[in-house]
Amino acid sequence: MNIVHIGSSTALSLIPLQALLDSRHVVQAIVADDRGHERDARFPVFDASRSSLESLAFTHGIPLIRAGLDGAGCAERIRCYSPDVIFVSCFSHRLSEELCAIPARGCINLHPSLLPAHRGPDPVFWQFRQGADFGISLHHVSPELDAGAVLAQRRVSMADGITYSAACYQLAEAGRDLLLALLDQIEHQFCPGQVQDETQASYQSFPAKEDFILSTDWTAKRMYNFICAMQERGVYYPCVIDGHTYYLTKAFSYQTGEKTDMTINHQRINVPCQDGTVEADFLLE
Repeated sequence: MNIVHIGSSTALSLIPLQALLDSRHVVQAIVADDRGHERDARFPVFDASRSSLESLAFTHGIPLIRAGLDGAGCAERIRCYSPDVIFVSCFSHRLSEELCAIPARGCINLHPSLLPAHRGPDPVFWQFRQGADFGISLHHVSPELDAGAVLAQRRVSMADGITYSAACYQLAEAGRDLLLALLDQIEHQFCPGQVQDETQASYQSFPAKEDFILSTDWTAKRMYNFICAMQERGVYYPCVIDGHTYYLTKAFSYQTGEKTDMTINHQRINVPCQDGTVEADFLLE
């Protein structure tokens, strides 16, 4: 099938795109967000040593299209390709209805959660924060963000202590496999998908400073995995224990069992949780 890819230079976009390039399907054009590219388009500049939408487009001789806030300015260019499918992953703006109506077999988005849970721009963060099941979904793009009918989805198990970027990579690999299987299916028949249950839907925006606050009401596993996942962001994790705020900086391990009292040894603290403890480094307020 003929496919136009819309995305960004992130694992969740690049890994499925690479799979499409390696498949029997034809990637006709690659659409990238135009933010941060205020330069002469006649002289494209990119780092060929790193994987990016630009480098993949250049390497494979595929047209690269810069998109505005909703794909404005590129709809007519995409229409010229008469794509069977527009595939979207990690594009930072809502697409126009005009653009979504172009492909013969639909405009499909890859979303890294088990929809209808965790709609929004950073679902991986919120799955870690809430200690939820991880997963990946393919759904029709709709006017309401992440609310289109689900075409396929899969749960993804995460190892304890995994980082945010490693989790995204793992979700991207699952999404890649899911996408290739779906394309084989919809090539032969139309797939309307499963309408999302709005009573089970949740939406979260980008995380704010207060969303890094920890609670001793959490399970030890949830606290440990959240700290480990977000450590790449270089933030502190405020946690109030017995009226004092401790700023956790790094988690080392967790233990489950009966909830115990807090203990401190130099800059190492055992944080009491709902069902055990988390061992971490900290700074006192």
